[in-house]
Amino acid sequence: LRLDAGGLLPAVVCPDRGTVASTPTLIDALEPLAPRAEVAELFDFPARRGFLPFGLTAYEGVTRLLPNHRLDLGDWRTERVWPGPEIHAAPLLTEAEAKALVPDVVARVRGHVAGVLGDGPGRLYLSGGRDSRMVLAAAREVRDRMTCETMVNESGMDRHVAGRVAAAAGVPLVLTPIVPSSRDEVAAWIRRAGNTLYDPVTELAATARLNDRGMHVLTGTCAEIARASNWWEEDLAAPAPSVEVLLNRLRLPDVPVVRDAAEAWLAGLPPIDATMALDVAKIEQIHGCWAAVSVYGHMTAWPSLSPFANQRIYETALRLPKAYKFGQGFYADFMKASWPELLE
Repeated sequence: LRLDAGGLLPAVVCPDRGTVASTPTLIDALEPLAPRAEVAELFDFPARRGFLPFGLTAYEGVTRLLPNHRLDLGDWRTERVWPGPEIHAAPLLTEAEAKALVPDVVARVRGHVAGVLGDGPGRLYLSGGRDSRMVLAAAREVRDRMTCETMVNESGMDRHVAGRVAAAAGVPLVLTPIVPSSRDEVAAWIRRAGNTLYDPVTELAATARLNDRGMHVLTGTCAEIARASNWWEEDLAAPAPSVEVLLNRLRLPDVPVVRDAAEAWLAGLPPIDATMALDVAKIEQIHGCWAAVSVYGHMTAWPSLSPFANQRIYETALRLPKAYKFGQGFYADFMKASWPELLE
């Protein structure tokens, strides 16, 4: 068993029961699981905001299958299968080589967007930021099949920027008011998601349920892998990150159970420097253990889909020259190649 490239349809594994499920909740429903107190007490959802990283769950004997890993259903062992030596042992691309690959990435994202919208009308979550704007740009030829949606409160810059971007694209924008979720709805969301996450997306439980239109939803999740959004300037020349740096970048508590899991994850990486390690951490921890979890929390007809969650796109992103990537060069070239007016 192997997940999609971004782990956006996640799974957990219980080897002792020979079981794979979308969340620990389903395994627990078959036969009650023993809580793993040291993990369950880390955040005591919803007392504290956070997520469980590195495959940790709040139950004994249950771990999350991370993206880029393969589970053998014969012996229930898990091994890393990506990035391979063609990525970590190869030299980074030159800027000219990187620019030459932009059309390929644009074509892939366009194909994914067209494939989703070919199944029926869809909606893009549009904040007006770079990632969702890249998806909108890739939808240029099929924008008549799509609307945009921005969730808004009484104030907020998203409403203003998304409105300007959607108007420039000529795509209808729906402003969805945020509906307060009851504490019961929040508790049910956390339970459905397997007691592994609580953050602002959890509080959208009522909004997602009440505004579900039964159509596919596109997001910009995963596009930031090509934008170095999780690097700091000091990472550019750094070797593999220390566990302290890794926990700091992921905004995780430095406590024994998390530190041990982080050290094991670092030890399982191929020989890569800090920037590549942080990109892989973005995919496996932020996307696979955080962003993906909400797909099972929300009471909607369809999961959200990211047209950037693709291994070939990731392979290009990991090999981009650092200065080009850090300076948002890839983002600018992607927009120029797909819909330059939206870059303004």
